[in-house]
Amino acid sequence: AGAHGPTPCGRAAGAGQEQGRQWRSETHCAWRRSCFMDTININVALVDEGEEPGPEVAMVVSRQTPFYTFRREAAEAVGVRSVNRVFLASGEEVWSTSSIPSDCTCFLSTSGDSILINHAEASGRLNISVLGAGGVGKTAITQRLQWGEFIESHDPTVEDAYKQTVTVDGREHKIELLDTAGQEEFSEYRHVWMTGKQGYLFVFSLSERNSLGLLDHYAELHAMLHMNQPTAPPIVLLGNKKDLADDNGQRQVTKAEAQDRLLKWKGLFNGTTTRVGSMRYVEVSAKTGEGVQQALEGIIREMCRKRDVPPPPPYSAPPKSSEKCSGFMGFFGCPSW
Repeated sequence: AGAHGPTPCGRAAGAGQEQGRQWRSETHCAWRRSCFMDTININVALVDEGEEPGPEVAMVVSRQTPFYTFRREAAEAVGVRSVNRVFLASGEEVWSTSSIPSDCTCFLSTSGDSILINHAEASGRLNISVLGAGGVGKTAITQRLQWGEFIESHDPTVEDAYKQTVTVDGREHKIELLDTAGQEEFSEYRHVWMTGKQGYLFVFSLSERNSLGLLDHYAELHAMLHMNQPTAPPIVLLGNKKDLADDNGQRQVTKAEAQDRLLKWKGLFNGTTTRVGSMRYVEVSAKTGEGVQQALEGIIREMCRKRDVPPPPPYSAPPKSSEKCSGFMGFFGCPSW
């Protein structure tokens, strides 16, 4: 029977193989359709203050690409080392790859001082970065501020932005909270997360002493980024997990130690012309909500105060006296009166 054609079992096997090939083909086509629909065509161009935008470079971007990866690839496309911020032609800042419209032009800023950034700041939006080591509760604090609840389990954050409107002292403020990664492998993005922000929430855990010391890296970068500005943006230092520190006896950092750390960070501006921005310490609990909203309202007040304070006048040396000393007084030098 085998010599004259396939057996019934052979025909059944052949039909099964054909169905398998058809299923794989349909699955592959569905995968290709999904990938095709998930990608967008855009142009990117470099732009900074006082300069015309550079030539546009075409890119094909997947909406699933992490935003920090997109920034790195966009920087390579226009031939620069890194990109700090991304804007649409309208001046709106882009915070995630999934929010980029198809067939648009994204403008890339390397310095954090582009005309598009000035447009964003003129709109009254306040940008705040939430910074600190991994596992100290940055995401829990951000989500508490955004949704008013404590979410205990979550995946480690790389970079998430949350927008909301907050009323402080009868005035509405549009803010954007940037929740960042604390793991060491993402340390190269710290300067990006800190550039162009009007305020910072530095977070450590009251039950982990080392987490306070790890904030020194951010404080040093803060001083470096704002060394030539009239006034540095404010910092609110948040000692999180107050519930563990007080109720379970797990406190490893005292209030005095946290205050001393702030004094150390203020000292980074010694010898500069920059006015040190406000630095305050608040103990909070993302789990119970204690102190979290008050900390946000406090930094909003400080950011508004900084924006309304005029810069200090430039330093000018006192005029030198035109009188000349002679004789005995000239030998020992002129008097100081």
